Amino acid sequence: MERYAHTREGEPPERWQKLEDHLRQVATRAAEFASCFGASSWAGLAGLWHDLGKYDPEFQRYLQAASEASLETRPGKVNHSTAGGQLAIERFGNLGRLLAYPIAGHHAGLPDWQSDSSPLKSLSQRLSRAEHLLAARSGDIPSLFLE
Repeated sequence: MERYAHTREGEPPERWQKLEDHLRQVATRAAEFASCFGASSWAGLAGLWHDLGKYDPEFQRYLQAASEASLETRPGKVNHSTAGGQLAIERFGNLGRLLAYPIAGHHAGLPDWQSDSSPLKSLSQRLSRAEHLLAARSGDIPSLFLE
């Protein structure tokens, strides 16, 4: 089953951006941008993992429903940025936090590690909820993206 990163308004799924293509393209661009300060490997991983949560079958259902809904009935959001941060921590331990911050914050901005004002939005809380990476893995992430 094909997984998608983005829809194209008014277009059938066959014309949507494929998730694997999106992840590879972002990884390549991120690595190119970071090469000037010697961090292309890390930036490439951040790009490769930034949308891993989109492999979650719930996210794919969200895309399908969103493409069929009018603006008034569009469904709520599905967390897709935490799974890649969790993978970074799994792979690199505490050093993985360097990747988890930009991955988890690629839409909303860099989160605080802990926050008294918004504890549930803190990175430590988001990363502690294992269901995000588990859900993404249930969507058959290609092994290339997990190595």
